[in-house]
Amino acid sequence: MYQIKDHIGYRYEIVGALGKGSFGSVIKVFDHKRNEEAALKIIRSKKKFFNQALVELKILKYIKDNDENN
Repeated sequence: MYQIKDHIGYRYEIVGALGKGSFGSVIKVFDHKRNEEAALKIIRSKKKFFNQALVELKILKYIKDNDENN
C-alpha cells in the first residue's frame, strides 16, 4: 500500500499511519509545499467510496467558505 518516506504527487512525504476506516486510510504526511505536517485521506478505489468522498469534500468546502473565524 504505502511505506514511510514514500512521496505522493512530488509534494507529500509519508511519515506514518493515523487510522483506517471503511472509506480508506488516513496517513500523516509532511507537505513540502507548505513546509508543515498534515493528514491525507486515501480513499479506497471503488466507485461508491469515491462518490461518498465527493459528498464529504462538498461539505468541507461549505464549512470552510462559511467559517467567519477562518
